[in-house]
Amino acid sequence: MGSMNISIKQEAYDLLCSLKGKGKSFSDIIIEVVNEKEKRNRDIMKFAGVLKERGETYWKDRENEYKDVRESLDSELESRGNRR
Repeated sequence: MGSMNISIKQEAYDLLCSLKGKGKSFSDIIIEVVNEKEKRNRDIMKFAGVLKERGETYWKDRENEYKDVRESLDSELESRGNRR
């Protein structure tokens, strides 16, 4: 495998140095970080669309519940004279 020269900011270099241990190259660190990011992206995609299955009625009910809670809290704050 060949090598390439790249230019990076000092901040990036310092960060790579902080992650680099003995026996690891900067390339090893970059590959690890990129692979971990890709793994997290794949893991989170497992949840894509999960909440959509709840249906419109479920979300309307949640919206109404949250509205009731907000109104109750606003009323309580107003009665205590703490209303903004």
